Amino acid sequence: MKKNLLGVLLIAGIWAVPAAAQTNAGFETWAVNPTLQQPEEPTTWITANTFASPVLTFPNPNPNPTSAFKAPTPDNYAGTYSLRLVTVNLAYNPDTSSIPNTLGFAFQGSIVTTPSISLKDRIPFTGRPSNISFAAKYTPSGIDTAWCYIELTKWNGSSRDIIGDMSIPIPASTSYQNFGVPIFYYPAFMNMFPDSMHLSFSSSSLYAPQPGSTLWADQVALTGWTGVQDVSGMQTLVSAFPNPASESISITAETENAASVIIYDGIGRTAGVYPMNDKKALIPVSSFKLGNYFYSVTDKNGQVMAGGTFTVGH
Repeated sequence: MKKNLLGVLLIAGIWAVPAAAQTNAGFETWAVNPTLQQPEEPTTWITANTFASPVLTFPNPNPNPTSAFKAPTPDNYAGTYSLRLVTVNLAYNPDTSSIPNTLGFAFQGSIVTTPSISLKDRIPFTGRPSNISFAAKYTPSGIDTAWCYIELTKWNGSSRDIIGDMSIPIPASTSYQNFGVPIFYYPAFMNMFPDSMHLSFSSSSLYAPQPGSTLWADQVALTGWTGVQDVSGMQTLVSAFPNPASESISITAETENAASVIIYDGIGRTAGVYPMNDKKALIPVSSFKLGNYFYSVTDKNGQVMAGGTFTVGH
């Protein structure tokens, strides 16, 4: 049973979903799981502190370090606490085939203890937010990058369809930076609502994690909600050509209601706002830095209708 829990970090759960739900997005509430007795974690979040539980691994005492901590003043962004994640080396890894030896993570989810112990890496969620925002600062150890990842999915009877997602790199910063990035919804699922959400932070790259890299995060928010009655507005198809682009890129929307295009850089900063004429916007990108960009197409009221990504490569 111990290996079944620790050998699978991400397990897609199946729920009867009553409504969209997101709790403890400001990391104010912390607790110790009475069954696992691991170092305290923010409630409704699962962290690498699970691997420091005295009841799930051997030898005893558990040699694994604590990875997630409360961050009070002066390192909190708002409220009493922020989340501080530290990338650690596992002194004891119960399953090296599926668990990295070096890691630091937090995701919204739960631990089910009956009839057997398992991790749920997502929460019930039925909304279609257009944007995700949060505050973060980051001190890498050597060359490293922190990440935030959101994934909205729906169970189709045999597997999970990804309705929308977004990966957000978090670069080094000695003070808190505000991030705000549109969530990308896949055209094949524009008329579908999710039943669950995976939302996670990582204090290191998955490919070359560096022990000691430290991420502080706070005030996670999902905005730009649409209800069932608004689904038709989210079915707008958009295209960006050429992609990658070097001099200019043309963004086209298949609706007369499209009013403007907002461009965001890789960390969510607004790179420009451009009007749409005849359902099209021609955007010069020769002065843009190399990399990935996100865009949102909005109507005259500022409501996000659709979005996507493109790459600038000179």
